[in-house]
Amino acid sequence: MKPLHLPSYPALIEEQSGRSVIYDVYRQSMVALTPEEWVRQHFLHYLSDHLGYPRLSIQVESLVASSIRQDRFDAMIYGPGGRVLALIECKAPEVPLSQDTVNQISRYNAHYHAPLLMMTNGLTHLVLQIDYATATAKPLAEIPSYQRALDILQTSKV
Repeated sequence: MKPLHLPSYPALIEEQSGRSVIYDVYRQSMVALTPEEWVRQHFLHYLSDHLGYPRLSIQVESLVASSIRQDRFDAMIYGPGGRVLALIECKAPEVPLSQDTVNQISRYNAHYHAPLLMMTNGLTHLVLQIDYATATAKPLAEIPSYQRALDILQTSKV
């Protein structure tokens, strides 16, 4: 797999039925090792291992609650009280982050109203802080720590 601009971690990778699989600690199962999954696993481990996001607050690949089209978000982070803190969209390294990526995660977020939208292809990372009072999105200079994300959640007005 392609090297990423994320810290490495001791990934458990195996061959099963002629295909590579990787252990997902969040789903507690082996999943197909695709380029997008490689990015997702590294990004989620970065959040939990380096930025303090509790693993139990991270939900991976679920249907968007109000989606008619069977859309799935890549990951969601919950804050205290079950409030959605962030939505995460992961792309394969060869897929550039674009306005389409922002539109996709924004469409998912129309239901959840998360104050943070995180997008990554493993090489480039983009985090938007949503201000619902002014209906604007502000790019953040870096991926916030869990404590900083909680501060953003606390001041967020939906």
